[in-house]
Order: sequence, then structure tokens, then C-alpha cells
Amino acid sequence: MHVIGVDVGGTNTDAVLLRIDSDQSPKVVATAKTVTSADVFSGMLHVVRQVINDMEIAAIMVGTTHFVNALLQRQGLAKVCTLRLCGPATHAIPPMTNWPQDLKNAVNGLTAFVSGGFFLDGSIITPLDEDEIRSLVRRALTLDISSFCVCGVFSPCQTDQEERVAEIIHEESSTAYITLSHEIAGLGLSERENASILNASLRPLAIRTIRALQGTLPRRIPLFLTKNDGTLLSAEDSMRWPVFTFASGPTNSMIGAAYLSGIDNGIVIDVGGTSMDIGFIVNGRPRQTQANVRLIDDIRVNVSVSDIVSLPLGGGTIIHVNENDGSIRVGPDSVGYRLDQAALAFGGQTITATDVALAAGLTSGIGHSTVKLSSSIVEQVLDYIKQSTTRNIDRVKTNEESVPVILCGGGSILIDINQAFAGVTKIIRPAHYAVCNAIGAALCSISATIDSIVDLLPSSIDGGEQRKSEAKFNHRSDAIQAVARAGHGRVLVSDGKVISVERHTTAGFARGHLTIETVGRNLVIDFQNENLIARFDDGEILATVPDLITLVEQDSAEPVSTETIKYGYRVSVLVLPAPEAMTTPRALETVGIKAFGYDLPNYEYIPSHAPINSVWDVFYKKDIDV
Repeated sequence: MHVIGVDVGGTNTDAVLLRIDSDQSPKVVATAKTVTSADVFSGMLHVVRQVINDMEIAAIMVGTTHFVNALLQRQGLAKVCTLRLCGPATHAIPPMTNWPQDLKNAVNGLTAFVSGGFFLDGSIITPLDEDEIRSLVRRALTLDISSFCVCGVFSPCQTDQEERVAEIIHEESSTAYITLSHEIAGLGLSERENASILNASLRPLAIRTIRALQGTLPRRIPLFLTKNDGTLLSAEDSMRWPVFTFASGPTNSMIGAAYLSGIDNGIVIDVGGTSMDIGFIVNGRPRQTQANVRLIDDIRVNVSVSDIVSLPLGGGTIIHVNENDGSIRVGPDSVGYRLDQAALAFGGQTITATDVALAAGLTSGIGHSTVKLSSSIVEQVLDYIKQSTTRNIDRVKTNEESVPVILCGGGSILIDINQAFAGVTKIIRPAHYAVCNAIGAALCSISATIDSIVDLLPSSIDGGEQRKSEAKFNHRSDAIQAVARAGHGRVLVSDGKVISVERHTTAGFARGHLTIETVGRNLVIDFQNENLIARFDDGEILATVPDLITLVEQDSAEPVSTETIKYGYRVSVLVLPAPEAMTTPRALETVGIKAFGYDLPNYEYIPSHAPINSVWDVFYKKDIDV
């Protein structure tokens, strides 16, 4: 049996022909690569024709960024009528809260809070008012809105209200596109609603795109799209649920890397034309996550995707050189699919990361022009690449053990496999590494998902140049300092790495401690849901409750909770003083460190609170005084 895997990336489109026999491992028969065409389809057809070789093909599996690119570029999106079934609940946070305004304008056709919704136990908030819903559907249709998103409060627990609303919409319009949120994601209203609205906005585009693909390819060959979790969607289901294909590219590369290398557990680094994706494979499959998932524009969703770290670093990344002092800035912009026109190696005028790799002797045979760059530029760029790679290898690891690293993607030539990387046993770049994504797409399998919501009995579960390259670019560090100043607090650790986390759940509390590696010595923080005490490993106490001990992730400048902190996080540690009312002797009996069972005879808590102006004082009092 032969199958074809295709990867349509932002820079290149790849295809592979695999022979799959029941008694043998899959074998790569043919490969092809071309620059991604503006219309997507012609480039894809070109590479498929190159590998098909008159073979009998059982199926074509396609991984594509087409739909996520449509959202990023705000093109081809449908206006959506969003109906939240909630009764009087949840009105404080409307749909699409915190979306970028331009994307919201492109997608938001009509939004309404309507009757319906459930409590967690399945009891009804309010019954459906079918006349109300029918009236809104008719209003949307008169506004030429044909894509609907139906999202009910706790609908994954009870789906009948969403299904009845879908029936009403179909009664009013047999051609309407309907997305039901319980088919998209599980519990978590805002995240599920976000994913469902994104899906609804892409439904018409998905139908046009996939029908065009079906028309382009030989009709007798079944077409599948690859999902975020490394499994397959039929063409029909892809037209219904395009949101499930958003993050399939990195997932496919990890599956392909595991197959090509024979390594089942380790780190995969996939470098394309515009980005670097770093993820972890466990037993040959990508490690998945549903926590804190942001598909685009920092919009939170709760669909399952591969647990990866993405960097704006690829073969087409532009290298900016400061002519005054010779310093460099790497990206984040890229020439993308224009690499064969813009890069120095092709006679262009733009220094790209590929040009640096050629000048450094990491690769050869690319382009038709000789690339000459100063040793200073080459060394700075390679140093930046190594630092970024090392830092983010740590982020995807879950412990200190050294692991193998597999390089794939055409842009992986940027990484010198002969260099030593901390925490890495070996680095390999397997055969066919440049078409790893397409191989992974061909190896994706079918799957099924069953969500079950049950009541659980209480249980215990054990659970110089460097500064330049990190200048982006400095405003994150400034934000951390600003938080400390605003709260009249202080920064205990400005740059630390979490090297161990131990937690367990007892009596309803998440208890444990974490260790942060700093310059010279380690900081240990004990927690019980919240952070209780921060001290160096030699016993010196730096802070305790009731002061607020806060961990902030350096890369996002966002706080990190005790439930989500894990090995490899780069963090700053802040201490914000408690309000005066919580620092009295009587209050300390309840919220002080002794109240949590600590006997520290040589330690005395000293309040450091400062007066904090009220909202009235800041915004209104001055106007009254005037």
C-alpha cells in the first residue's frame, strides 16, 4: 500500500510517497519540495505529481497552515452570529473579550446572551425560549450572516440545548453553517467559546478550500487533513471542524522525527523557513497539552495541541545589522517563501539566517551566489541561535535528565550538530530531515475521543552579546520591575530557573516545594495552594506569608501558579507586602507563617506595607478638589 503525505508550510510545500506493508516498517519511496504557491493548490498539486509516479495511492494526508494563516492575515473570514445560552449568568464577560479589535471586527456579526444554560450538576439555569432564539436567527440571516456559533454554559455536561438550537437554525436556513461548542472542546466557557467562534468563522473558507483540493487531486484518492494531536480528519469532518487542524504542522514533524530517528523519547526541534518549534516526544508520540493553549493572537482555547515552544527563527529569518556598532538583531521578521529571491545566496540583498549558515560552513549547495559575511556577524548569529535553542530545550523538559535531540526541517541547518548543548546526550539530523513534516503527515492514524464528566470521591494524588540578544527586548524586565514598584514590593530573583518541583494533594490542598537555581545558590519555596515561604538552601529566610510571594515567567511576564509551575521555567520572584490589616499580631495568628505549622525561632516577620491609594484617590478626588 502506498500513501502520500503533504505539508503546506508558509515557505515550502513538501510531499513524500511512503510504502506501508503490514509486515515491515514504512519506507520512503520518493520526496519532493517546492516553494509554497500563493494559491496553495498549484504548489501542492506540483509536488504530489512529482511523487505519485503512476502508483496506486490509498490516501493523501495533508497538513496545512492555510486556516490559521487566514486568521492571522484576517482574510477569508465569515461574520459569525454567536448565541451564548446562559440565562442571567456570565454577562460580566461577553464573548470575544480580550480579542484583538481588528479580528473581532472581522468576525463579530451578531452576539447575544439568550435563555438556556446549565449548572455544573446538570440542572437548568433557564429553559430555552425558542421564540427568542428564532427571532435572533432570523435577524442574523437578514444581516447576511450564515455562520452560527452556539455555546451553552456547561453544555459538555448536557448537550440537548445546543442541539435543539441547531435544529431551530436549520429550520430557518438549511444552508447555514453551525458550530456547537460541545463538539469543539470541554469545560471552560470562555476558552471553549473562543475556539468555537474561531471555528465558525472558518467554516465557509474550509468548505471552499477542501472542495478545491478535492477537485485538484485525483478523485479516486481519499483526502484527509491532519489534526493538532497527530491523527486524521476526513475531508468532510475538516470542513466542519477546521480549528482542529491549526497546530498540525509541529505535530507532524515530531511524528516524522520519531520514525526517521528510531528515538521514541526525546526532544524534536523543527526549523522551517520562518519559525522553530521545540517539543517532546513520549513513546514516539508528541506530548499533548490543554493547559494555557493560545492558538493565535493570545486567544485562549481549550483544545488539545502538542506541547511546544515556538520561536520566530527559521531559514528565512532576517538578520538586521547595526552599521554603527556592528551589533545584530535576529528577526523576528522573515522573507518567508521569498527566500529564493531575497537571500544573498540567491543574488538578493537581504541577509538571512540561511546566508549565515552558508558563510559558517554549516551547509552548502544552496543558491547560486557566494555568501561572504564578517566573522563578527556570523559569530553573533550562531551564538544567538545556540543560546535560544539551549534556553528553550530546558523549557520543554520535565526534569534534569539529559535527553537526545532530533533536528528536522530544512532550516535545521542553522544548528551545528557538532556543538555540545547542556542537558543533551546527542544531536542527530536523520535522513529525509527536510521533509519530516510530510512524512509525519503520512504516518498519522485515525482516532476517536470520548469525554466523560464524573463525580470523583476525595483522593490523594502524588502527584554583553547575550544582553543584546535578549533585549526584546527589555520591556518584559521593565514590566516585572513596574509590578514590584506598583505594589511597593521587591524582586528577590530576577533570573532563575526552576530545577525541581515536588507537589502532592492532601486535604484539598496542593502542597509541596520548588527549587529555583540562581547565581551562587538555590532558592526554595514551600507552597500550600499559595506560596508560603521563600528561603535559600542554606536556611536564610527571605520572605513569608502574609506577604505575597509571586513567580513571574520571564518570557511572557505573566504570573505562574503553583498548579502550573514545572521544571525548566525561567522565572523572576517578587514579594509584594501584605495590607496593614493582615500584619497585626491577631491577624498573624491566622495568616502568618506559624499558622501553617512552621516553627522558626530565629525568624521574626517584619511588616513592610505602604499606604496604597484607592481608586477614588487616584481618579476622582483630584477633580473634586479642583
